[in-house]
Amino acid sequence: MVISKRGRDFKSEVESLIQTERGEHGVPLFGKTLVSLDMVLHPPDKRRRDIDNFSGKSILDSLIGLVYEDDSQVKKLTVEFGEVKKGGELLLDCTLYETQNRCI
Repeated sequence: MVISKRGRDFKSEVESLIQTERGEHGVPLFGKTLVSLDMVLHPPDKRRRDIDNFSGKSILDSLIGLVYEDDSQVKKLTVEFGEVKKGGELLLDCTLYETQNRCI
């Protein structure tokens, strides 16, 4: 797969942010463990947006090798829009995925 310069720059910025957080807050690498992701997307302005265009492939792919080994490890994904923030912002909470026994 060929990744554009913009995509490589995005991945590099994500890597830098995660390394900073890991140093300050002990953000874990989950290795091959199954994970749950909770995202809050703060758009940079009030324009109308589709949530799936902002929460998908680029964000999950940018975490490969930093938070988990492969994005197939994401077994639960929760996404919501937050309030507008100048420049935009993504808040991400990554936790171990806990399976629940469900009876139907």
